[in-house]
Parts: sequence; structure tokens; C-alpha cells
Amino acid sequence: MAAVGVNCCDELARSRRRKGTVGELVNMAGRSESQQHQLGEWGWRVAEDHAGVEFTAVPQPRWRLTTAGARAEVGFGPGGVSIVSLMDGESGLEWPLVQGHPVTFLTLAGERLDERLWNLRSWNTQEGERSVQLDIDSELTTSSGLLVVTESIWLARDLPVLRRWVRVRNEGAELVEIGRYHLLDLAFDCDPAVAPLDLLSVDAFAGHRKDRWEPGDANFALRERTLLAGDAVRLGVGAYQEGCAWLALAREGAGVAAGLEYDGAAEFRVFDAARTAGAERWGKRESARRGVRLVAAPIDDVNVRLGPGEEWRSPGAFVALFEDGWDASAQVTHALVERHLAPAPPDDDFPYVMFNSWGYAWDLDPGSLLRCLDLAAEIGVEVFVADYGWARDVGDWVAFGERMPPLPELRQLVHERGMKLGAWMGFANAGVDSPVLREHPDWRAYPDDWGSFKSRALCLAEPVVREWVTAEVIRVVHEYGLDYLVHDFELITPCTHPKHLHAPDPGGYHSAEGYNEVLRRVRAAHPRLVIENCQGGGRIMTYAMVQLHDTSITSDGPVLRDALARRQALYGASYPFPLRFCDNYMEERPTDMACHSSMIGGPWILMDQMTAWGVDDIATAKRNIALYKRIRPRFRDARVYHLRKPDGAGWDGLQVHQPGTDTGVVFLFQPAGAQGEQFVLRLFGLEPERAYRVTSGVSGERWEVLGERLMGVGLGRTMGAGVSDVLLVDPV
Repeated sequence: MAAVGVNCCDELARSRRRKGTVGELVNMAGRSESQQHQLGEWGWRVAEDHAGVEFTAVPQPRWRLTTAGARAEVGFGPGGVSIVSLMDGESGLEWPLVQGHPVTFLTLAGERLDERLWNLRSWNTQEGERSVQLDIDSELTTSSGLLVVTESIWLARDLPVLRRWVRVRNEGAELVEIGRYHLLDLAFDCDPAVAPLDLLSVDAFAGHRKDRWEPGDANFALRERTLLAGDAVRLGVGAYQEGCAWLALAREGAGVAAGLEYDGAAEFRVFDAARTAGAERWGKRESARRGVRLVAAPIDDVNVRLGPGEEWRSPGAFVALFEDGWDASAQVTHALVERHLAPAPPDDDFPYVMFNSWGYAWDLDPGSLLRCLDLAAEIGVEVFVADYGWARDVGDWVAFGERMPPLPELRQLVHERGMKLGAWMGFANAGVDSPVLREHPDWRAYPDDWGSFKSRALCLAEPVVREWVTAEVIRVVHEYGLDYLVHDFELITPCTHPKHLHAPDPGGYHSAEGYNEVLRRVRAAHPRLVIENCQGGGRIMTYAMVQLHDTSITSDGPVLRDALARRQALYGASYPFPLRFCDNYMEERPTDMACHSSMIGGPWILMDQMTAWGVDDIATAKRNIALYKRIRPRFRDARVYHLRKPDGAGWDGLQVHQPGTDTGVVFLFQPAGAQGEQFVLRLFGLEPERAYRVTSGVSGERWEVLGERLMGVGLGRTMGAGVSDVLLVDPV
């Protein structure tokens, strides 16, 4: 799994490096008290404009990482590396941490390494243009020999964000197997009996292992709760779990958000360490029984095997500080994704307006598709996607023309109309009668090889399977000239097949690594290809996902035909993820309400049966697509403010504000079941003394209002039931 996103690839090559040794520690420790005092309280000498890493050995080895965005102090003791403090570099906000609590937790085939004494070997820094990184090498002797663990601490220069991961190198003479691993392990020095903590999490889509919906499902629903004395919360996140790989903790509006750069099934645990039964199983040191613990780990052992001289790099995780409520937790997370993790947007027109053929499912025929091509071009669609049905079978990725023109012919028709061509693949699945499964029945995941639409899940943890899948995706993109790839179906599947070469994979760790490798190699082979995560409606919503995709689905099934449900899904998903990772499929006739509910973020993907549209439907779609193209530049590097949650009983709204241009968009909705009474609209993030022009994208009505009034008294609005509006906010 990549340590940094595509936006950061060049940074480390330009970084300034510094290395420290144990000998330097001895020299530093040998300074006189007066010399140590001259270096400052902790041995630091830092200019006001300094950014980088400073070191001291008094009283134990410590490092201070300093950037404009954040400051962190990292210590080393008998238990290994610990994070001493984490502070917002601009505001000075700090969340207290239990001193000496080790951040690294590993087991080797049941042998707990946190119960051994760690020795510091060396350290080095990488000071890049956009981040600062500290790598601390520790060594310890295990029953299998010498193990070297490198703890990496990364700070953004522009955000109060810390990321961490480890590398483990086997310097012994025997094979070692890593079992349990904690992606995060922090202890906040606070007592929920004195000051309870608020916790915010967001559901993923549906949250079932198999492709179904059940009563009570709330897609991307917000979950708010309060952590009291003795409380413990467990959240399943990642592949096929119930939640997005993100949460936020707050007290009096300020707090810390955390996210996992791991696609496999994992869990967050947040608990009162002093009062929770069984807390000692997560750490027996005294520090582990204090404060509020935040732990994140794969749900099962990772079973990573390292031969002599081999090294393993773990998945990463991050924590981010925020003030001023839950919207601030979303904004700092979005900024991290867009500036440091995700690929840069593919072009200035992204997010696109798209059409996807799946609205016809198995009823599609070539004649209908040709009519859709003409209508799509007429209303302003930019990408035309051939969904399920273009190939002979799942896993038999050869174009044929039963439901639509074969892809080579379709590509020409699409390009003639000025659009890009996209296609769907369930590349980690195969039909039961497909050639690949007839020839290689043992390539299926075992024992649970269930797959969508009666297919079977392939095991991406198995090297030979992964090679075949990768080659097929690269071939399809090249042979059929794809501009856009949307992938779906089962991707991360636990497997314990006795004949497979990979280690037992009960939690899907090796499958997730295989899936990531497929995507990395596809992106390397086709760097201009735009890739959408469409896995089961949004079941792999992680910060590994954002590093390898350009966008992600946030709804599926019946939600696609329900404007309110789509807004509810987007309202929740836009806390952990930027708007471009909240694409919207719309499988209903184009009305203003349906279109406005689908153009928040993007891409905006039409999936209704266009051939049934009348003249008014076409005109409505064309008018709203023009509006979307007008407002979408304002989504980039924007802050999202959740004005009122969609509940169907009253108005709801979302504000998008772009600080760089001081422009924005406000989406307002009065559901059909609402009373349509007047409400007050108050905005955020504006300049108080500046005048703003607020323009209705529907009626053209305009107001000029001071920012102070828009954020204070607000703007009175009356909207009838079933009415929506899109307001453009511009400085005068």
C-alpha cells in the first residue's frame, strides 16, 4: 500500500534527509545540564519560521516535528515509540495523550512484542516541500531472532494531520509470521466520567456481506453517541463492514478525527480504558489502563510471513485535529485527501456529467443504445458508460453485440458525438461457466466464493490469479480504448484455500493487498484512465480507496430512484469524503428536485431509460446539466457545511464554499411531504465585511447581502412542498 498518494510522489525525491545514530544519542545525552538548558525546555532550538524535525536525548530520546500545520512530540522508551503530544500549529489546540503509551502493537504468532524491551537503533528524517517525516528504527530480540521495526511519523506542512505506519524487517535466520497489528493505538489523557466525549461515525452502504438490502438499512447514516464512564464502542469498517473507515471524537466542539488507509475488514475500538472490562487484553502496561483508548486494527490476524532479510510495510492511518464542530472534522479530512492522498483531478471538466446503461439492465438492445447516444450528446453528457452486458460473461471480457454495439464500434459512435467512453468490469469475479473458471476452478476464493449475479469471487490474494486479472484489465482498457473504468462486485474476499500459495487470509488482508496491487498496475499502465470505485454501492469507503481512485459511488439499488434517499446518503458520505468521492447515480425522470439532488459533488451519472423521456424531460435535463457545469468548478478545494439533515419532514440544505475564490453554492430542498413554511438560511465561511451576490440558479432572482448578515441574521426563504433551489454565492 503506497505511503503517500499520487500528489506526493515527487515530494520525497526532493526531500532533505537527515540521519541520526545511537552514537549521536550518546553524545547528546553527555551534554552538561547548562548546554541542555540552552537548547530549550526539551532541548529544542526552533526559529519561529522553522519547519522540520529537532532531536534531544533529555531525559529520554525525543523528537519534535514542526510544520505550519501541526506540531508533534515523539518519544522513545522501554516500550518503544510513543506520541507525546499533537498540536494544531496555527491555533495551538492540543489533545492530551497518556505519556509513554506505545504506538506500535505487533504480535508474532501469538508472541506479544509490546511486552518486550525495545532498543533504539537509529533515526532519520525526510523534510519535503509538503510534509515532514520521521523514521525511528527500533530493534528487539524475539524467539525467532532479531526484528527491526521502523515507525514512520508523517506531518503535513499545511494541516494539523499526523499519519503513521511501520516497516518490519526480519534480520534473524528463521521465518517469522506477523499476526495482530494495530493501525492506530492512542490513549487520550482524559476521563469520560469528568468530561464525556462525543463520537461521530458514518455507515457505509447497506453493510451486508452479500448484495442485499434489509429493513432498517440507512445508507451513509450519521451515528452520533456520547462516550460516558465505562463505555466501549466497536465499529466495523472497511470491506463489507457497516461503517466508513473514519470517526471523530470531540469535546466542546474541538476534537480529533481518525481514518484508516486500509481496504480490508477492520475495526475501531473506543473505550474508557480504566473501567472497561477486558481492556487489558489490548495492552498490559500501566499506560494502557488510563484515559480513552482509540484502537484500530484488522478484524483478524494479517498472517504476514517474512523470511530472513524480508521486509513488510503496514497499511497507514491518520489523526487530524479540528475545532468548531463536526463540519470542521470533515473539512480537515477532505483537505488531507485532496492535497496529500488522492490522485489529482483528471482534468478541468471533472467531475463529469455521465450516462450509464445499467438503467436498462437486461432489457437493453442496440437500437435503444443508439437512441441514448444521440440524447446524451444533445443534453450535454460527457462520458458514456457501457455497464454490465457488453462482454460475453463476467470473467470472459470479450466484447459482443447482443445488448449493445461491440465496444470497438461503440467507441467510434461515442467519440463521434464528442463524448468519452467508459465501461464496467467486475474484474475480481467470474461466471460459473466462464472459460477461466472451467480451466481454473481452484482460483475461486475458499470457502465463501459467493459472487454477485451468480458469479464466483476470485482470490486476488493468490499471485497467479492476480496476474491474470491485472493483465485482463490492462488489455480491456487498451484494446477497447477506454477513458473511464468503473469496477464492481466482490473484490476483497477472505480465503483459506489449502492449495493456494498465500498465507491463510481469514480477514481479507492479503486479498486487499492483491486488489490494491491490481489497481496500482492498471494506473501505471494507463495513467490517464479515470477509475471509479463502484463496489456494491459504497462498501469499501477507506483512505486506501481514495489513493487509487478518482471517484466513488455512494448509493445503489432503490436509493437511485429516490431523491431524498440520495441526499441522505450524500449528506453522510460528505463527512469522511470530499464531494468528488460522492458520485451520484440518478435512475429517475429528470425533474428539478431529482437533478438538484444529484448534482451535489459528482460525477453526476444519469441512469434512467432515456428512450422513455418526453420533450419536457429532455429540456429539464439539458437545463440542469448546464447549471451543473456552471457550478462544478466551485466544488474543487471547497469546504462543505451541512446546514440541515434531510429527513423528509422539513427543509434540508448543504453549503459548498471555496475559500480560494470566496465563491460557493447552496443546495436547498423542501420535500414533497413538508409544510413549505418560511425558514432562515444562515451561511458559513464568508467574509463579514464583504458584500455577496446570491443568485437563484432556478429563477434568476438576486440579492446583495453582507457576509455578516448572511452568517448572522440569515436570509429568509419560503419554498413550497416539493421545490428545490440552487443558490450561487459570489463576492460583489
